[in-house]
Amino acid sequence: MAYGGGVPQGQAANTKQGRIVQLGDDMISIKGTPFDPGTPYLFEDSSMIKIGDTWYYSFCHNWSVPGGASVNGNSFGSADIGYMTSKNPLGGYQYQGVVFKNTGTQRLDNGGNNHHSIIEFKGSYYVLYHSRQLEMRMGVNGGKGLNYRSPCIDKATISNGKITCSGSQNGVSQIENLNPYETVQAETMSNQSKNISVSGLGNTTVKAKKGDWIKVSGVDLSNGVSSIKVKGSGNAVVKFCVGSPTGTCIGYGDLNGSENELAAAENNVSGVKDIYMVFSGDCEFDSWSFS
Repeated sequence: MAYGGGVPQGQAANTKQGRIVQLGDDMISIKGTPFDPGTPYLFEDSSMIKIGDTWYYSFCHNWSVPGGASVNGNSFGSADIGYMTSKNPLGGYQYQGVVFKNTGTQRLDNGGNNHHSIIEFKGSYYVLYHSRQLEMRMGVNGGKGLNYRSPCIDKATISNGKITCSGSQNGVSQIENLNPYETVQAETMSNQSKNISVSGLGNTTVKAKKGDWIKVSGVDLSNGVSSIKVKGSGNAVVKFCVGSPTGTCIGYGDLNGSENELAAAENNVSGVKDIYMVFSGDCEFDSWSFS
């Protein structure tokens, strides 16, 4: 377990408030005494991941890193995401440099990035971070509150034990086709029209108005479409189209508060397609599947 303590903005000291300690078997207690791994200019936001036989402890440098700061020949700046490595999760960490530069330095926004996580998914590694891109597009400068920070993800590169990532605002490539023959939650989408919103926690639904649409990319229709099952509520119908909101209609689903299975309007469809779901009125869309 890694813990990063906060440091006030404007404090220029090389603070060392991060602590690492082993969790107890009950996952809420600790074993031993928390220790300081020697994190340089720590602000907050610690993350820990094991890659191969090496532990990577990453964190945000604080906002007052002096120009030319470096450790072990690795330079870094204010609010960059730095990282340390060790073969032992409970000691021996060495600073290795920056995994992700501040979003302002990368010209993704006006600055403000100081939270992240490094994850592994199906053999590849990714950095999740936030940017103020949405805030900029809205013409709002949140300042202190940074209330409009948006979640982002980009693929990381690992070479000779070093991990690096650059922000792109493009997201990541789809790594496999979607299976439409099992229940697909409505919030599974790659694009949407402007009025779409997601409601709830855990079992969420998609809220839509007349003419709104959502898109699912790379749907594997190798078994064709003989019927469509939908679940939702509202006095509306969802129309399934191929390729665009006005593309070939596969079929319709009635969102009347129950689960409905209807024959598809177009059965002669196969291959990998992008599917658009277009709504005829106000509704909440929960899930769908083909058979």
